[in-house]
Amino acid sequence: MTKIEYIFQTDSLYREFRERNMKFGLDSPPVVQDGIGIYKVDFISGNSGCLLPKDQKEIENIQFPYILFLPQGVKQFNEALIILNGLNESEYRKFFPWAASFAMSGVPTIIFPIAFLINRRPRRWFIPADLEKKLESRRNMDGNGTCTLYNVVLSERLERNPERFFLAGLETYRDLFDLGNSINSGLYAVAQGDRAFYPFANGTRIHFLGYSLGGYLSLILLMGKKDEPVFSQSKLIILCSGAAINNENTDLNANPISPLILDISASRRLVGFYKNGEEFPFMDTDEAALFKVVFLGDRGVLDPELRRLRGRIKIIGGENDRVIPIRGMEKNIGWIDEDLKLGIHEYPFSVESLDVPNLERHMSRSYNVAEPFRAVFKRFVDCVIGSIKG
Repeated sequence: MTKIEYIFQTDSLYREFRERNMKFGLDSPPVVQDGIGIYKVDFISGNSGCLLPKDQKEIENIQFPYILFLPQGVKQFNEALIILNGLNESEYRKFFPWAASFAMSGVPTIIFPIAFLINRRPRRWFIPADLEKKLESRRNMDGNGTCTLYNVVLSERLERNPERFFLAGLETYRDLFDLGNSINSGLYAVAQGDRAFYPFANGTRIHFLGYSLGGYLSLILLMGKKDEPVFSQSKLIILCSGAAINNENTDLNANPISPLILDISASRRLVGFYKNGEEFPFMDTDEAALFKVVFLGDRGVLDPELRRLRGRIKIIGGENDRVIPIRGMEKNIGWIDEDLKLGIHEYPFSVESLDVPNLERHMSRSYNVAEPFRAVFKRFVDCVIGSIKG
């Protein structure tokens, strides 16, 4: 029986890792603590040609490092878990307790950034003076609200070109297929100076923990690549994800309006794009059709796929989630395996409310699981490990 480990505090691990430079191409030694090794792995996307022409040249989105957590003392593994982040994520830190717990429980874990999120975003987007100007402009828009320095960049980009949401997902979809093939083939290499090692055996099974936007994307990937052997044994854990956007009861809809995600105007534009995608370019592909199936709850296509995948998917929702309501998840996907009392959608194990005093301080310390959420974090880790090992 697998011994499950729960890592609530990763402050020292995260701080040591943050002291190392995450720059692409830089040789960085691993951080090793308490039986876990954290490795910076470089990735080059060969799929940026699907983006808008003005986005194809953003080098940080094409060449970037990501993080691999490995249990120490084992030379090769036959399973790997990939964590996919949510919309407007800017940091790896909150995923550290998740990945550390999985790695300590024997499951190698990759945190892979979705296109134009986390460290795939150009640094020049976040010059403070420019952010202030953008924020003032969006706050002056009629009927717009929930504008903050946290969401102003993504809000402006998606309102101007809402097709970017789909195209970033499409690039990541293809990146994940390339990454999966590398792992499954046993050719996945981690460079260490002038040497490299190969942590995954040929035939390694690849699993996904799809959180928020990452849950939609990983489900779409398993639907779209169902004929590919690389994902034929994949398990998927969906966390706070999967609600549709077009329910008659609007309380069931996914709602990205948040000071940490999108402002009102950008959210309305984005939702309208998915409801009426035929009037936009780039929406005549098979992948785009699957995106619309999931986000619009097309039962004729979605239900047979969910029946096919039923034994390989676990669904975890948060009963107080205002961004992805759990009953909306249940309506669109069909079931809920774990109904957890989580914190806010954006920081489910770290922040109780957007109104909590010193919100920024709580966010900056999300590399630790907050005391009120430790019991529910255990249930979450149990569900993930149980799903993979079960």
